[in-house]
Amino acid sequence: MHQKIIFLDGRSVEAGKKSITLFSPGVLRGQGVFETMRSYRGGVFLLDRHLGRFFKGLKFLKIRCPYSRQNIRELIYRALVANKIKNARVRLMAWKGKDLKIAVVCFRNEQNVFKKCRRGFKALSVRVNPASLKLPRIKSVDYGVYLSAYRRALRRGYDEAILTDKHSVAVEGSRTNIFYFKKGRLYTPHLRCGCLPGITRAWVMHLAKKMGIACRPKILSKSDLLGSDEAFLTNAYLGIVPLIQLDHTRLGNGKPGRLSQQIARAYRKSVKHFTTAP
Repeated sequence: MHQKIIFLDGRSVEAGKKSITLFSPGVLRGQGVFETMRSYRGGVFLLDRHLGRFFKGLKFLKIRCPYSRQNIRELIYRALVANKIKNARVRLMAWKGKDLKIAVVCFRNEQNVFKKCRRGFKALSVRVNPASLKLPRIKSVDYGVYLSAYRRALRRGYDEAILTDKHSVAVEGSRTNIFYFKKGRLYTPHLRCGCLPGITRAWVMHLAKKMGIACRPKILSKSDLLGSDEAFLTNAYLGIVPLIQLDHTRLGNGKPGRLSQQIARAYRKSVKHFTTAP
């Protein structure tokens, strides 16, 4: 099946699976940033927040983008229309080799992935050198460490990798942010740990506050997770995913937790009430 890749110079080209792989973080060579988003009913959820981080990343890398937010918004929606997809995973990328390149790729939702999410993920802890997590505050296309950890987890039968340093500080997932509950309080790794300031992470913290659930960023250890009452992971495409096992240890009772499911319901409700705005 062909996907359309929409470039910001106005051209749209058809590309097969092999070609699209070349436009993947960790595979693509160059300096740049990317955003992964999800569209619902034809509208991209929290798009303005994603674009804000996208442009901050480019500014951090001192890459001048000749296109405005509105230009990029239009290209994203053109990509969805061109692919005839309303519910999709959307990837926006900008990178610099000899010249600045910007691309938008749309992927149809994978329902089997969402079924697995509802059951909960099992994660493998993978120790990494924090210095290898280059530019942790932006979503850099220099994604090799994360991709390697994720593939290692998959090979061993897990769904995700939790990155830790030599002191067993849990930084983040290879493609997710981490949350856990202990005695009714919600915790997430502090940005000082080096985790990405996730868009969904921030939205969940906002929802938790509205629900009256105290949420505190902290320096989070692997033992904190292992001793948690329940835990979950977040990213823009998957939403809220219960974390039911870390390495060989079940978290809580080994099933999606009650409070995590409350957060997930609040998240789905916010998506349901989301108004599309191409």
